[in-house]
Amino acid sequence: MYPDTGCLLAGSRVDGGGPSGRWDTRIMDDPVIDPAMVRQRLLDAADELFYHEGLHRVHIDRVIEKAGVPVEALRDAFGSTDELIRTYLRARHTRLQDAVARELPRYNTPRERLVGVFEIQGQSFVEQVSTAARW
Repeated sequence: MYPDTGCLLAGSRVDGGGPSGRWDTRIMDDPVIDPAMVRQRLLDAADELFYHEGLHRVHIDRVIEKAGVPVEALRDAFGSTDELIRTYLRARHTRLQDAVARELPRYNTPRERLVGVFEIQGQSFVEQVSTAARW
């Protein structure tokens, strides 16, 4: 069930089965849900849970439950749990790289730039915590 909509997702096969089959991820009696939305819900749930509790402490079932998608949607969106984790880590790294590239030019000397990298990283952690608190 999607927490913010109260809607259930269907989870029936659309290809007749098999380990690499595709699943119908529709809200019951509604058109097919955008796979990008399912993927983003999984990433958002993973981001919050992994950040606050650590990758090694969060079972994938909790991510799926928080995202409000059927278990099969994970396989359709990422192929595997490992790929979800890789995508989550890449996204965090990219956000930090983008913040450094955006903010570092305001630091002038080499010493200021070195300190700036840590300030920018610290600010990104503060923003992550305040964003997660709104969840």
